[in-house]
Amino acid sequence: MTTKAIQGSVSFVIHNLPAGKYSVATFHDENDSGNLATNALGVPTEGYGFSNDPQGAEGPTKFAQAAFDFDGKAAKTIVIHLNN
Repeated sequence: MTTKAIQGSVSFVIHNLPAGKYSVATFHDENDSGNLATNALGVPTEGYGFSNDPQGAEGPTKFAQAAFDFDGKAAKTIVIHLNN
């Protein structure tokens, strides 16, 4: 899913999602390239984030760090803070 960034917060609603274990990743495509921009070392230069807001310095976030359970019934709100 994509949407244009706005000042403040951006929201998505996903309908008909079956019960399961999920994670969410997002980034702010500041240069509108369609990809997460990185520097020569592969470190992101645009804002990015994951469900559960995991913090780490040992490479990409693992699924287990960002995973959450969804029962398929009740609405669930996931808040993600972008790292800059």
